[in-house]
Amino acid sequence: MTKPRFSIVIPCYNKSAYIEKALESLRRQTFRGSYEIVVVDNNSTDDTAAKAERLGARVVHEKRPGVCWARQRGTEAARGEIIVSTDADSTFQPDWLSTIDKHF
Repeated sequence: MTKPRFSIVIPCYNKSAYIEKALESLRRQTFRGSYEIVVVDNNSTDDTAAKAERLGARVVHEKRPGVCWARQRGTEAARGEIIVSTDADSTFQPDWLSTIDKHF
């Protein structure tokens, strides 16, 4: 397996209502290189993790509560050359990764 150019880390706590739109916008990226999406489930009590897996994200778990712990866990699990962290309630323009890539 080749190393992806980007790892997109998304820490989540009970974000089931938002994660689908975020992941759909990431799937519509025009970036021609490879990227992975790492969703970090931070003890959610809803179906955030199951929904993220169903939508193609790799899900890792962090038991220590808090976005800093979750973001760190995602960074450690990331395989990409460049790690980008974002929020589960964000959506992205199709050229988001391409624009970031141009700066590297």
